[in-house]
Amino acid sequence: MKKIIALLLVVAIVLGFTGCELEEYSDDISSGFEIADDFFDDTSSTNDSSADEDISQDETSEQTPSEESSSEESSSEEAPESDGDSIAVPISNSFSGEYTEAVEKFKNAGFKNVKTKASYEVGTGFFASLSLNNIKSISIDGKTSFSSGDRFDKNTLIIVTYKEYEFKNPDIKFTSYTVAKMIKDAEDNELAAEEKYYGKYVAVKGRVDGIDDSGDFNLYPTNDSWALTGVSCELLVDEQKEAVKKLKKGQVITVKGKITYVSDFLGYSMEVYSIG
Repeated sequence: MKKIIALLLVVAIVLGFTGCELEEYSDDISSGFEIADDFFDDTSSTNDSSADEDISQDETSEQTPSEESSSEESSSEEAPESDGDSIAVPISNSFSGEYTEAVEKFKNAGFKNVKTKASYEVGTGFFASLSLNNIKSISIDGKTSFSSGDRFDKNTLIIVTYKEYEFKNPDIKFTSYTVAKMIKDAEDNELAAEEKYYGKYVAVKGRVDGIDDSGDFNLYPTNDSWALTGVSCELLVDEQKEAVKKLKKGQVITVKGKITYVSDFLGYSMEVYSIG
């Protein structure tokens, strides 16, 4: 095929020189064959190069999915394994504020076993009461040191301990007395009476009198309607007023609380924990 095309090129050259001697242009004829050979050599080389490039591209194309697969496998190996039922803790052990907020955060995160526990340590003064319902401690599976993001099983026991009024402690043990007995002890020996009663938890039985507009009232001996000294009962929180509203002068009741003052002349003062 190459020879035929070359021959046609030579003929074209010859015809271009009509009327001239063929011998005079023998060199031109030879050049025609050489030009034709060079042309086909260049064409063949170009086609071979192009074919090589196509093969290289095909090989690259064939390798790419493999490389992508390898990359995916590598990413899969680096990804953390599933934590199953474990959940990230939403707060750290240093979280401050009211305990209800912490409980809500744990439950919203998905924890199923969140409990609360009261620590009865708050007094009744203004500054002391500012810590009421604040968090004292948080434990997760018995651990009191943890960071936000630490993971635990969703059924792990979480205990949020909060600060509550001391007077609400149901475990307080009260010693029972009558007002008459307490007054007699103070009159007999004030020093001994102070040691016996001051700061102690008592359940005092007496007769109601002298209820004022703040809700405070007095207890007097039940066997002495003319007694001038007794036990002054001081309310700690407004919610106790509801119980006082039901009391009547002369009614005999038992009041539980803590003795805060002892005197043979003025009697006793007591913080009221409960009225019943």
